[in-house]
Amino acid sequence: MFSLNLNPQIIVNVSTVISSTLLFLAFLTFTKKSTALIGYRFLSLFLFFLTLNFANDAFSAGGGYLKHPVLMLIFQPGTYAIAPSFYLASVYLTSVDKKLNGKVILHFLPYIFLLAVCILTFQIPPDVIAANKTKENHIEKIASICLSTLLFLQIFWYLFLALRQLRKYRQSIPLFLSSFTGNDYKWLIQITIGLCMLSVIWLLESIAGMPLLSLIASIIYLCSFYYIGVQIMKQKDTPFFVPEQDQSVDDLSNNQEICVSHDIAISVNPGSTPLKKKVLTDEKVIKLEYQLLELMRKDKPYLDSEITLPKLSKMMLSNTYHMSYLLNECLEENFYTFINRYRIEECMRLFNDPAYDHFTILGIAFECGFNSKTSFNVFFKKITGLSPREYREQCNKKNALEVSSSLSNN
Repeated sequence: MFSLNLNPQIIVNVSTVISSTLLFLAFLTFTKKSTALIGYRFLSLFLFFLTLNFANDAFSAGGGYLKHPVLMLIFQPGTYAIAPSFYLASVYLTSVDKKLNGKVILHFLPYIFLLAVCILTFQIPPDVIAANKTKENHIEKIASICLSTLLFLQIFWYLFLALRQLRKYRQSIPLFLSSFTGNDYKWLIQITIGLCMLSVIWLLESIAGMPLLSLIASIIYLCSFYYIGVQIMKQKDTPFFVPEQDQSVDDLSNNQEICVSHDIAISVNPGSTPLKKKVLTDEKVIKLEYQLLELMRKDKPYLDSEITLPKLSKMMLSNTYHMSYLLNECLEENFYTFINRYRIEECMRLFNDPAYDHFTILGIAFECGFNSKTSFNVFFKKITGLSPREYREQCNKKNALEVSSSLSNN
């Protein structure tokens, strides 16, 4: 992680601070209570292997391996488990219904292989190593180049897979959630992009050995890790699909041809592509549609800022798969658009109600179920063609004219 041209004591001090911070974050992440428990376990593992990586820098620069060479078995191979751990964290954080299986061990084969090689190397007698020192140095250089190349390829490959997984999750959000705020793992995408940039810096450090770059990178590392810790503590749970909701998120997403851009959080697309196959009979669709519209009229579930498709399905005594089919096939709207359209209509009603004149625009938005000012403003203008402020001013003028007309008649 650090250039060898740096003062060894600086490397030891900086690496110790960063590894201590990472170890604390790993502990916090491991103990976080969440429905996405497996995802946070892998994220904790990612932070733990990063801890070992920075601790390796401290031991290398401080001469710790000269006194305790066996510690190399603990610290050095872990570098090859960093990227797989992060990728698996992104998978299980965004797929809370996904079950852990033995195949995940395949992602850690490079780590296991390198660990086995290190253990076997330690079994070679010292006199044999000394007798083949010249030849070994040559082989060691070649091996070091190969391992470094494989490491960077592995890192960039897994970061690419993580970005793809997070993008897929963000595209599926409108199918199940009514709000992106706190649900989109935007911070995890930012961390992934940040890790890509830091990996490039790490690569430049390895090639050029620039001390200044190492110091700048260490500051970036530390700030990034504190940011990760804050976001982990703030992150809400993604919806959990209980067994009786017999269609998984992946099954439901894969059965719909819906394209959502990265900035869907503040966009509105009233239409959507129908499902590929017919799931409900026409009679069942008509019945469910009537029940849903009655539920929206009487109970107003859209006022709940945390409403999700699973919650709505439970209220309808149905399942997520059938409800999503109903929304997309019959009403031609995804869940996100459907719920927020009702919220906008409720906002419009309150703007026209003199009893809510003392409410601020944002207060009315929150009262109607929105939890993001930006998404409310953009959604409102998309539906009405006016900003909330412009619409309210029109309502106030209209109410004033009605009052004036009423007084004139009296």
